[in-house]
Amino acid sequence: MTNASNITKVALAGKGRLGSVVLVELLKAGFKPTVLTRSASSLKDLPTGVEVREVDYSSQESLQQALQGHNAVVSTVAGTAIASQKPLIDAAIAAGVRHFIPADYAMSLKSPEVRLLPPYTDVLEIENYLRARSDKINWTIVACGGFLEYVFDLPFVLDLQNRKIEIVNGGGVPFSTSEFYTTAKAIAGVLKQPGRVIDHSIQVHAMLITQKMAFEIVKKYDSKPQSWTVREEDGDVIFEKGLNMLKSGQLTMEAVSTVMAGAIWSGKYKVAFEETDNEWLGIGMITQERLEEIIKSKVLDGISAIATDQIVSSF
Repeated sequence: MTNASNITKVALAGKGRLGSVVLVELLKAGFKPTVLTRSASSLKDLPTGVEVREVDYSSQESLQQALQGHNAVVSTVAGTAIASQKPLIDAAIAAGVRHFIPADYAMSLKSPEVRLLPPYTDVLEIENYLRARSDKINWTIVACGGFLEYVFDLPFVLDLQNRKIEIVNGGGVPFSTSEFYTTAKAIAGVLKQPGRVIDHSIQVHAMLITQKMAFEIVKKYDSKPQSWTVREEDGDVIFEKGLNMLKSGQLTMEAVSTVMAGAIWSGKYKVAFEETDNEWLGIGMITQERLEEIIKSKVLDGISAIATDQIVSSF
């Protein structure tokens, strides 16, 4: 589908941590955003100029009514809701929405082998659903690598909670990462210039990180750096450990991050974006000092509990 320019009204599905940052960036970019929510009373401190529409996410009719008059939909739903975006897509098409950005913000379509890994079951299903409807709606996957706000809350780069690191390949494999702001700016940029998107995907990042780089920063701020357990591990062993967690019914962020740690640090997959769309989207890289700020806050203030969140709907 073509003719996706002149996007002004954007519906935002999901106003969690990422969605809240996206909302601010949409306003800054001059869009007229509408937040879709199950309960308007649950939304606090909305910026001026934001419309709110209550919806039933399982009802295409409810969603279609809410999406009337909108040019684009941005989904930032999380966890098991990722697999439930089909009614939202169908409603967008029925309402005449021209562009859809799904909740799929990690690996690019330029890394298809990564997207075949078990944790991508839900996002791959939605990608294929959109691909089958490409003649009815434009869509873009905004790939940003790992979120710096999350990766240190999980046993992925290293395990802050248990002061443990399993180093794979000497800890030097690079991995693309972004902040929420990076993603939000990319989303706004895509909606400003949708004609520049090639093959339904853009990829951006704010910094390449390695296990070794992160661990050096952790040791700088940890009050007990000598208490860390450090050992070399084979990526395949970590991968199998994560798979076994999923097979046992642990459909959590911890299990998924364990699978991805084994895969990513093994060096077998393209997880460091060699080419990015940063330049035309006006996205800069963050500094080493900024990375230190992020890791320092995790070391000194503690990590979140997202490791126990359910992230995949089935396995």
